[in-house]
Amino acid sequence: MIQDPLSQSADPAITSRHRSIGVGQIVAGAIMMMIGLSWLIEAAGWADVPWRGILAGALIVVGVALMLGAHRGAHGGLIAFGIVLAVLLSLSSAIMVLADIPLTGGIGEQRHHPAATVEDEYRWGVGSMTLDLRGAIADLDGRIIEASVAIGELIVYVPEGIPIRIEAHTGIGETRVFGEADGGFDSDIETAGPEGALILRLDVAIGKVEVRR
Repeated sequence: MIQDPLSQSADPAITSRHRSIGVGQIVAGAIMMMIGLSWLIEAAGWADVPWRGILAGALIVVGVALMLGAHRGAHGGLIAFGIVLAVLLSLSSAIMVLADIPLTGGIGEQRHHPAATVEDEYRWGVGSMTLDLRGAIADLDGRIIEASVAIGELIVYVPEGIPIRIEAHTGIGETRVFGEADGGFDSDIETAGPEGALILRLDVAIGKVEVRR
C-alpha cells in the first residue's frame, strides 16, 4: 500500500534541525541589526556607542533566544556563541585599559626610588613595578604622575602628610588604596584632594595596583 507523502510525519531530527537553524538566523539577524544601528548612530554623530555595550547587547539577545527556544531542543551553536561573547565581555575591561597604556618597559621586576627629580611617567610591561615617592617630597607639590603596568603588579608608596588625589584603575584584578579594596572587572578607586594636590593616575590592565604609605 502506497502512503501519501503529505500524510507522513516529518523526521524529528530534521524538524529539530530546521527549528535550530531558524533560531540561529533570528539571533544573527538581531545582532546584525544592533551593530548596524550602532554604526548609524555613530556615523550620524548622535552619540558614541561603546563596543562593550554592543557585546553586552549581543549576549542578551543570545540569552533571550536560548530561553524562548529551550523547548525546541538543543542549541549547541548558540550556547557556544554565548560563551564566546561572555569571555570577550569579561576581557573587554582589560583590553580597554591596555589600549590606553603605552606598551613600553620590560619584563620582570622594576623599582624606582627617586630622591630628587620625579618623572611624569613610569611604565612597565609585564611583571612587578614599585614606585617609592617617600624620598622625593620636595618635588611632589602640584605634580601629575602617571604609572602603569600592562600585566602584573604596581605598588606605589606615598609620603605621609601631603595632599594627594588618586585615580587607580584595574581592568581585571584588584585595586587597593590605603587599605580600601575593590576587585573583579573594571575596579576603580578614586580619592579626593585639594587644589594643588599631587595627582596619581595608576593603571593596570590585568593584575593589581596598590597605594601604600
